[in-house]
Amino acid sequence: MKKALIISYNLVREGEGETPLSIGSILSYVKNDPEYGLKFEVQHLPFNLLDNKKSLNDFETCFRNISLNDYKFIAISCFVWNENLINPLITYLRVAGYKNKIILGGSQITYANKEQLQTEYPGCDIFISNYAEKSFLEILKNEGEKKSYYNSSLDFNCLPSPYLTGAIPLEYGHKMLRWETKRGCPFKCSFCSHRNLENGRVHYMQLEKAFNELALFKQKVIKRINVLDPIFNMGNQYLEIMKEIDRLKFTNTNFTYQSKIELLTKKDGSEFLDLIEKTNAHLELGLQTIIPEEYEVIERKNNTKIIEEQLEVLNKRNISYEVSLIYGLPNQTISSFKKSIEFVQNKGCKKITAWPLMLLKGTPLFFERDKWNLKEEVIGDFNIPVVTSSTTFNKDEWFEMQVVAKGLVNNMRL
Repeated sequence: MKKALIISYNLVREGEGETPLSIGSILSYVKNDPEYGLKFEVQHLPFNLLDNKKSLNDFETCFRNISLNDYKFIAISCFVWNENLINPLITYLRVAGYKNKIILGGSQITYANKEQLQTEYPGCDIFISNYAEKSFLEILKNEGEKKSYYNSSLDFNCLPSPYLTGAIPLEYGHKMLRWETKRGCPFKCSFCSHRNLENGRVHYMQLEKAFNELALFKQKVIKRINVLDPIFNMGNQYLEIMKEIDRLKFTNTNFTYQSKIELLTKKDGSEFLDLIEKTNAHLELGLQTIIPEEYEVIERKNNTKIIEEQLEVLNKRNISYEVSLIYGLPNQTISSFKKSIEFVQNKGCKKITAWPLMLLKGTPLFFERDKWNLKEEVIGDFNIPVVTSSTTFNKDEWFEMQVVAKGLVNNMRL
Protein backbone atom coordinates (compact mmCIF):
# COMPACT_ATOMS: atom_id res chain seq x y z
CA MET A 1 0.00 0.00 0.00
CA LYS A 2 1.27 3.46 -0.90
CA LYS A 3 1.61 5.77 2.06
CA ALA A 4 1.78 9.57 2.00
CA LEU A 5 2.70 12.02 4.75
CA ILE A 6 1.45 15.60 4.84
CA ILE A 7 3.62 17.97 6.89
CA SER A 8 2.08 21.31 7.85
CA TYR A 9 3.37 24.27 9.82
CA ASN A 10 0.41 26.16 11.20
CA LEU A 11 -0.51 29.13 13.37
CA VAL A 12 -2.68 27.30 15.92
CA ARG A 13 -4.13 29.65 18.49
CA GLU A 14 -5.39 28.65 21.90
CA GLY A 15 -8.57 26.63 21.61
CA GLU A 16 -8.09 25.59 17.98
CA GLY A 17 -7.54 22.06 16.75
CA GLU A 18 -4.17 21.08 15.30
CA THR A 19 -5.52 20.21 11.84
CA PRO A 20 -6.09 23.31 9.68
CA LEU A 21 -9.19 23.51 7.51
CA SER A 22 -7.17 23.24 4.27
CA ILE A 23 -5.49 19.99 5.35
CA GLY A 24 -8.74 18.64 6.78
CA SER A 25 -10.45 19.22 3.44
CA ILE A 26 -7.71 17.33 1.59
CA LEU A 27 -7.87 14.43 4.04
CA SER A 28 -11.66 14.14 3.87
CA TYR A 29 -11.59 14.24 0.05
CA VAL A 30 -8.89 11.57 -0.26
CA LYS A 31 -10.42 9.32 2.38
CA ASN A 32 -13.76 9.47 0.58
CA ASP A 33 -12.26 7.62 -2.40
CA PRO A 34 -13.19 3.88 -2.59
CA GLU A 35 -9.53 2.88 -2.94
CA TYR A 36 -8.48 4.62 0.27
CA GLY A 37 -7.22 2.09 2.81
CA LEU A 38 -6.83 -0.52 0.09
CA LYS A 39 -4.27 1.01 -2.25
CA PHE A 40 -3.13 4.13 -0.43
CA GLU A 41 -3.40 5.98 2.88
CA VAL A 42 -2.41 9.41 4.19
CA GLN A 43 -1.08 10.59 7.53
CA HIS A 44 -0.81 14.17 8.77
CA LEU A 45 2.06 15.54 10.86
CA PRO A 46 1.30 19.07 12.13
CA PHE A 47 3.59 21.57 13.83
CA ASN A 48 2.40 24.70 15.62
CA LEU A 49 4.50 27.79 14.89
CA LEU A 50 3.11 29.39 18.05
CA ASP A 51 4.50 26.62 20.24
CA ASN A 52 7.62 28.21 21.70
CA LYS A 53 8.55 25.00 23.48
CA LYS A 54 9.76 23.40 20.26
CA SER A 55 12.57 24.40 17.93
CA LEU A 56 11.00 23.71 14.55
CA ASN A 57 14.37 24.25 12.85
CA ASP A 58 15.64 21.19 14.70
CA PHE A 59 14.44 18.74 12.06
CA GLU A 60 16.50 15.91 13.54
CA THR A 61 14.45 16.06 16.74
CA CYS A 62 11.12 16.75 15.02
CA PHE A 63 11.42 13.71 12.74
CA ARG A 64 13.36 11.42 15.06
CA ASN A 65 10.57 8.82 15.28
CA ILE A 66 9.51 9.01 11.62
CA SER A 67 10.62 6.29 9.21
CA LEU A 68 10.78 8.58 6.19
CA ASN A 69 11.22 6.04 3.43
CA ASP A 70 8.03 4.26 4.47
CA TYR A 71 6.28 7.05 2.59
CA LYS A 72 5.99 7.07 -1.19
CA PHE A 73 5.19 10.78 -0.98
CA ILE A 74 5.91 13.54 1.51
CA ALA A 75 3.78 16.62 0.93
CA ILE A 76 4.51 19.98 2.58
CA SER A 77 2.07 22.88 2.85
CA CYS A 78 3.78 26.09 1.77
CA PHE A 79 2.46 29.47 2.96
CA VAL A 80 3.99 32.86 3.62
CA TRP A 81 4.25 32.17 7.36
CA ASN A 82 6.33 28.99 6.92
CA GLU A 83 8.20 29.80 3.70
CA ASN A 84 11.51 30.09 5.55
CA LEU A 85 11.29 26.43 6.66
CA ILE A 86 10.50 24.82 3.31
CA ASN A 87 13.87 24.54 1.57
CA PRO A 88 15.78 23.71 4.80
CA LEU A 89 13.24 20.93 5.43
CA ILE A 90 13.62 19.57 1.90
CA THR A 91 17.40 19.62 2.29
CA TYR A 92 17.11 17.77 5.61
CA LEU A 93 14.84 15.10 4.09
CA ARG A 94 17.31 14.41 1.29
CA VAL A 95 20.35 14.38 3.58
CA ALA A 96 18.46 12.05 5.93
CA GLY A 97 18.10 9.61 3.04
CA TYR A 98 14.58 10.22 1.77
CA LYS A 99 14.60 9.00 -1.84
CA ASN A 100 10.93 9.28 -2.86
CA LYS A 101 8.75 12.12 -4.15
CA ILE A 102 8.39 15.47 -2.36
CA ILE A 103 5.25 17.49 -3.08
CA LEU A 104 4.64 21.19 -2.39
CA GLY A 105 1.26 22.92 -2.36
CA GLY A 106 -0.28 26.05 -0.84
CA SER A 107 -0.52 29.72 -1.75
CA GLN A 108 3.25 30.16 -2.20
CA ILE A 109 3.06 27.53 -4.94
CA THR A 110 -0.26 28.52 -6.49
CA TYR A 111 0.77 32.08 -7.28
CA ALA A 112 4.20 31.34 -8.71
CA ASN A 113 4.83 30.33 -12.33
CA LYS A 114 6.37 26.98 -13.25
CA GLU A 115 9.82 28.34 -14.04
CA GLN A 116 9.90 30.25 -10.76
CA LEU A 117 8.95 27.12 -8.82
CA GLN A 118 11.77 25.03 -10.26
CA THR A 119 14.24 27.76 -9.36
CA GLU A 120 12.96 28.50 -5.87
CA TYR A 121 12.39 24.89 -4.74
CA PRO A 122 15.04 22.80 -6.56
CA GLY A 123 14.60 19.80 -4.28
CA CYS A 124 10.88 19.38 -4.97
CA ASP A 125 9.50 16.78 -7.42
CA ILE A 126 5.82 17.73 -7.73
CA PHE A 127 3.96 21.03 -7.39
CA ILE A 128 0.23 21.46 -6.76
CA SER A 129 -1.30 24.73 -7.84
CA ASN A 130 -4.75 25.99 -6.85
CA TYR A 131 -7.12 23.86 -4.77
CA ALA A 132 -5.25 20.71 -3.86
CA GLU A 133 -7.91 18.10 -3.06
CA LYS A 134 -8.34 16.48 -6.46
CA SER A 135 -4.72 16.99 -7.55
CA PHE A 136 -3.42 15.23 -4.45
CA LEU A 137 -5.75 12.29 -5.02
CA GLU A 138 -4.59 12.01 -8.65
CA ILE A 139 -0.98 11.94 -7.51
CA LEU A 140 -1.71 9.13 -5.07
CA LYS A 141 -3.53 7.10 -7.70
CA ASN A 142 -1.02 7.70 -10.50
CA GLU A 143 2.04 7.51 -8.25
CA GLY A 144 2.89 11.06 -9.24
CA GLU A 145 4.85 9.86 -12.23
CA LYS A 146 2.81 11.39 -15.05
CA LYS A 147 3.83 14.99 -14.51
CA SER A 148 5.48 17.35 -12.05
CA TYR A 149 2.82 20.09 -12.03
CA TYR A 150 -0.83 19.53 -11.06
CA ASN A 151 -3.70 22.00 -11.29
CA SER A 152 -6.86 19.86 -11.39
CA SER A 153 -10.25 21.55 -11.32
CA LEU A 154 -12.45 20.68 -8.37
CA ASP A 155 -16.18 19.91 -8.29
CA PHE A 156 -17.32 21.65 -5.12
CA ASN A 157 -20.53 19.62 -5.12
CA CYS A 158 -18.40 16.55 -4.39
CA LEU A 159 -16.32 18.09 -1.61
CA PRO A 160 -16.89 16.22 1.68
CA SER A 161 -16.95 18.08 4.98
CA PRO A 162 -13.79 17.64 7.08
CA TYR A 163 -15.95 18.07 10.18
CA LEU A 164 -18.72 15.63 9.26
CA THR A 165 -16.19 12.99 8.14
CA GLY A 166 -14.07 13.39 11.28
CA ALA A 167 -10.97 14.49 9.36
CA ILE A 168 -11.01 17.42 11.79
CA PRO A 169 -12.21 15.97 15.10
CA LEU A 170 -14.37 18.12 17.37
CA GLU A 171 -14.72 17.74 21.11
CA TYR A 172 -17.79 18.89 23.02
CA GLY A 173 -17.33 22.55 23.92
CA HIS A 174 -14.56 23.02 21.33
CA LYS A 175 -13.34 26.60 21.75
CA MET A 176 -12.72 27.69 18.17
CA LEU A 177 -12.85 26.45 14.60
CA ARG A 178 -12.52 27.84 11.07
CA TRP A 179 -15.32 27.33 8.58
CA GLU A 180 -15.93 28.13 4.92
CA THR A 181 -19.10 28.54 2.87
CA LYS A 182 -17.33 29.71 -0.30
CA ARG A 183 -13.86 30.12 -1.79
CA GLY A 184 -12.48 32.93 -3.91
CA CYS A 185 -13.30 36.61 -4.33
CA PRO A 186 -14.58 38.58 -7.39
CA PHE A 187 -12.88 41.85 -6.42
CA LYS A 188 -9.48 42.95 -7.72
CA CYS A 189 -7.45 44.31 -4.82
CA SER A 190 -3.90 44.22 -6.16
CA PHE A 191 -2.34 43.14 -2.84
CA CYS A 192 -4.65 40.17 -2.25
CA SER A 193 -4.12 36.60 -3.46
CA HIS A 194 -7.81 35.64 -3.38
CA ARG A 195 -8.41 37.52 -6.63
CA ASN A 196 -6.18 35.16 -8.61
CA LEU A 197 -7.95 31.90 -7.93
CA GLU A 198 -9.39 30.78 -11.28
CA ASN A 199 -9.70 34.31 -12.61
CA GLY A 200 -11.71 35.70 -9.72
CA ARG A 201 -14.35 32.97 -9.68
CA VAL A 202 -16.20 32.31 -6.45
CA HIS A 203 -17.06 28.71 -5.60
CA TYR A 204 -19.98 28.05 -3.26
CA MET A 205 -20.29 25.06 -0.95
CA GLN A 206 -23.53 23.07 -1.02
CA LEU A 207 -26.19 24.44 1.32
CA GLU A 208 -27.03 20.95 2.55
CA LYS A 209 -23.41 20.44 3.55
CA ALA A 210 -23.33 23.82 5.33
CA PHE A 211 -26.57 23.04 7.19
CA ASN A 212 -25.31 19.61 8.28
CA GLU A 213 -22.07 21.16 9.53
CA LEU A 214 -24.03 23.78 11.47
CA ALA A 215 -26.11 21.05 13.10
CA LEU A 216 -22.88 19.34 14.20
CA PHE A 217 -21.44 22.61 15.52
CA LYS A 218 -24.65 23.17 17.50
CA GLN A 219 -24.52 19.66 18.92
CA LYS A 220 -20.87 20.08 19.94
CA VAL A 221 -21.52 23.54 21.46
CA ILE A 222 -18.65 25.17 19.59
CA LYS A 223 -17.71 28.44 21.31
CA ARG A 224 -16.43 30.44 18.34
CA ILE A 225 -16.73 29.94 14.58
CA ASN A 226 -14.47 32.05 12.34
CA VAL A 227 -15.87 32.09 8.79
CA LEU A 228 -12.96 32.28 6.33
CA ASP A 229 -14.89 33.46 3.25
CA PRO A 230 -12.98 36.48 1.90
CA ILE A 231 -16.36 38.25 1.72
CA PHE A 232 -19.24 36.51 3.44
CA ASN A 233 -22.11 38.85 2.49
CA MET A 234 -22.17 38.16 -1.24
CA GLY A 235 -23.85 35.61 -3.47
CA ASN A 236 -27.27 34.05 -3.03
CA GLN A 237 -26.63 31.66 -0.14
CA TYR A 238 -25.32 33.65 2.81
CA LEU A 239 -28.74 34.80 4.04
CA GLU A 240 -30.03 31.23 3.98
CA ILE A 241 -27.03 30.16 6.04
CA MET A 242 -27.63 32.93 8.56
CA LYS A 243 -31.33 32.03 8.78
CA GLU A 244 -30.32 28.46 9.59
CA ILE A 245 -27.95 29.74 12.27
CA ASP A 246 -30.82 31.76 13.71
CA ARG A 247 -33.18 28.77 13.55
CA LEU A 248 -30.71 26.55 15.41
CA LYS A 249 -30.33 29.18 18.17
CA PHE A 250 -26.57 29.24 18.68
CA THR A 251 -26.93 31.00 22.02
CA ASN A 252 -23.48 29.89 23.23
CA THR A 253 -21.57 30.42 19.98
CA ASN A 254 -19.99 33.53 18.49
CA PHE A 255 -19.59 33.90 14.72
CA THR A 256 -17.14 36.17 12.89
CA TYR A 257 -17.62 37.19 9.25
CA GLN A 258 -15.37 39.08 6.86
CA SER A 259 -17.44 41.67 5.05
CA LYS A 260 -17.19 44.58 2.62
CA ILE A 261 -18.75 47.77 4.01
CA GLU A 262 -20.25 48.94 0.71
CA LEU A 263 -22.12 45.64 0.32
CA LEU A 264 -24.15 46.48 3.42
CA THR A 265 -26.15 48.84 1.19
CA LYS A 266 -27.51 46.00 -0.98
CA LYS A 267 -31.27 45.44 -0.99
CA ASP A 268 -30.85 42.63 1.52
CA GLY A 269 -28.40 44.62 3.64
CA SER A 270 -30.93 45.40 6.37
CA GLU A 271 -31.96 41.74 6.59
CA PHE A 272 -28.31 40.76 6.84
CA LEU A 273 -27.77 43.17 9.74
CA ASP A 274 -31.00 41.99 11.40
CA LEU A 275 -29.59 38.46 11.39
CA ILE A 276 -26.19 39.70 12.59
CA GLU A 277 -27.93 41.20 15.62
CA LYS A 278 -29.82 37.99 16.35
CA THR A 279 -26.94 35.52 16.05
CA ASN A 280 -24.03 36.68 18.25
CA ALA A 281 -22.04 37.81 15.21
CA HIS A 282 -19.00 40.03 14.77
CA LEU A 283 -18.05 41.73 11.48
CA GLU A 284 -14.47 42.14 10.27
CA LEU A 285 -14.52 44.99 7.76
CA GLY A 286 -11.51 45.41 5.48
CA LEU A 287 -11.11 49.09 4.60
CA GLN A 288 -7.30 49.32 4.09
CA THR A 289 -7.19 53.09 3.45
CA ILE A 290 -9.45 56.08 2.79
CA ILE A 291 -6.79 58.05 0.86
CA PRO A 292 -7.60 58.16 -2.91
CA GLU A 293 -3.93 58.16 -3.98
CA GLU A 294 -3.49 54.93 -2.03
CA TYR A 295 -6.71 53.01 -2.71
CA GLU A 296 -6.62 53.70 -6.45
CA VAL A 297 -3.14 52.19 -6.68
CA ILE A 298 -4.22 48.98 -4.94
CA GLU A 299 -7.48 48.79 -6.94
CA ARG A 300 -9.54 49.03 -3.76
CA LYS A 301 -11.69 52.10 -4.32
CA ASN A 302 -13.65 53.22 -1.28
CA ASN A 303 -16.79 55.33 -1.22
CA THR A 304 -16.18 57.33 1.96
CA LYS A 305 -19.74 58.69 2.04
CA ILE A 306 -21.23 55.19 2.03
CA ILE A 307 -18.65 54.02 4.56
CA GLU A 308 -19.57 56.88 6.90
CA GLU A 309 -23.27 56.06 6.58
CA GLN A 310 -22.83 52.35 7.16
CA LEU A 311 -20.55 52.74 10.17
CA GLU A 312 -23.21 54.99 11.65
CA VAL A 313 -25.81 52.29 11.00
CA LEU A 314 -23.62 49.67 12.71
CA ASN A 315 -23.14 51.96 15.71
CA LYS A 316 -26.86 52.70 16.03
CA ARG A 317 -27.66 49.01 15.88
CA ASN A 318 -24.91 48.32 18.43
CA ILE A 319 -23.45 45.63 16.16
CA SER A 320 -20.03 44.26 17.06
CA TYR A 321 -17.49 45.07 14.36
CA GLU A 322 -13.91 46.05 13.67
CA VAL A 323 -12.20 47.83 10.79
CA SER A 324 -8.82 46.78 9.40
CA LEU A 325 -6.25 49.00 7.67
CA ILE A 326 -2.90 48.41 5.97
CA TYR A 327 0.31 50.36 6.45
CA GLY A 328 3.22 50.37 4.01
CA LEU A 329 1.02 50.99 0.96
CA PRO A 330 2.30 52.73 -2.19
CA ASN A 331 1.96 56.54 -1.93
CA GLN A 332 1.35 56.26 1.83
CA THR A 333 2.97 58.48 4.45
CA ILE A 334 2.83 58.46 8.23
CA SER A 335 0.45 61.41 7.98
CA SER A 336 -1.91 59.72 5.51
CA PHE A 337 -1.91 56.52 7.61
CA LYS A 338 -2.99 58.52 10.63
CA LYS A 339 -5.73 60.18 8.56
CA SER A 340 -7.22 56.78 7.76
CA ILE A 341 -7.18 55.88 11.44
CA GLU A 342 -8.73 59.19 12.45
CA PHE A 343 -11.45 58.81 9.82
CA VAL A 344 -12.53 55.47 11.29
CA GLN A 345 -12.22 56.66 14.88
CA ASN A 346 -14.31 59.75 14.18
CA LYS A 347 -17.09 57.51 12.87
CA GLY A 348 -17.31 55.79 16.25
CA CYS A 349 -15.45 52.56 15.54
CA LYS A 350 -14.25 51.04 18.81
CA LYS A 351 -11.84 48.47 17.37
CA ILE A 352 -9.29 49.13 14.63
CA THR A 353 -6.53 46.79 13.51
CA ALA A 354 -3.69 47.65 11.14
CA TRP A 355 -1.44 45.19 9.33
CA PRO A 356 1.84 45.66 7.45
CA LEU A 357 1.75 45.26 3.67
CA MET A 358 3.01 41.94 2.34
CA LEU A 359 3.86 41.45 -1.33
CA LEU A 360 2.25 38.07 -1.85
CA LYS A 361 3.46 35.98 -4.77
CA GLY A 362 1.48 36.34 -7.97
CA THR A 363 -0.41 39.48 -6.99
CA PRO A 364 -0.24 42.54 -9.28
CA LEU A 365 1.46 44.54 -6.53
CA PHE A 366 4.14 41.86 -6.27
CA PHE A 367 5.05 42.41 -9.94
CA GLU A 368 4.74 46.21 -9.79
CA ARG A 369 6.77 46.77 -6.63
CA ASP A 370 9.60 48.55 -8.45
CA LYS A 371 7.19 51.23 -9.65
CA TRP A 372 6.96 52.58 -6.07
CA ASN A 373 10.36 51.32 -4.94
CA LEU A 374 8.73 48.99 -2.42
CA LYS A 375 11.47 47.37 -0.32
CA GLU A 376 10.91 44.36 1.91
CA GLU A 377 12.53 43.18 5.11
CA VAL A 378 11.94 40.19 7.32
CA ILE A 379 10.27 41.54 10.45
CA GLY A 380 8.74 39.53 13.28
CA ASP A 381 8.66 36.00 14.59
CA PHE A 382 7.80 34.09 11.40
CA ASN A 383 10.36 35.54 8.99
CA ILE A 384 7.62 37.05 6.83
CA PRO A 385 8.86 39.78 4.44
CA VAL A 386 6.89 43.03 4.76
CA VAL A 387 7.29 46.35 2.96
CA THR A 388 9.35 48.74 5.14
CA SER A 389 10.19 51.56 2.71
CA SER A 390 9.05 53.12 -0.55
CA THR A 391 9.28 56.38 -2.48
CA THR A 392 6.98 58.05 0.10
CA PHE A 393 8.24 56.67 3.43
CA ASN A 394 11.57 55.49 4.77
CA LYS A 395 12.31 52.73 7.25
CA ASP A 396 12.18 55.04 10.29
CA GLU A 397 8.77 56.31 9.21
CA TRP A 398 7.60 52.74 8.67
CA PHE A 399 8.61 51.89 12.25
CA GLU A 400 6.64 54.93 13.38
CA MET A 401 3.61 53.54 11.55
CA GLN A 402 4.20 50.18 13.21
CA VAL A 403 4.21 51.82 16.65
CA VAL A 404 0.94 53.57 15.82
CA ALA A 405 -0.57 50.29 14.56
CA LYS A 406 0.40 48.36 17.67
CA GLY A 407 -0.94 51.15 19.84
CA LEU A 408 -4.41 50.75 18.36
CA VAL A 409 -4.92 47.60 20.41
CA ASN A 410 -4.60 49.41 23.74
CA ASN A 411 -5.43 53.00 22.84
CA MET A 412 -8.25 53.64 20.43
CA ARG A 413 -7.47 57.36 20.09
CA LEU A 414 -4.26 58.84 18.65
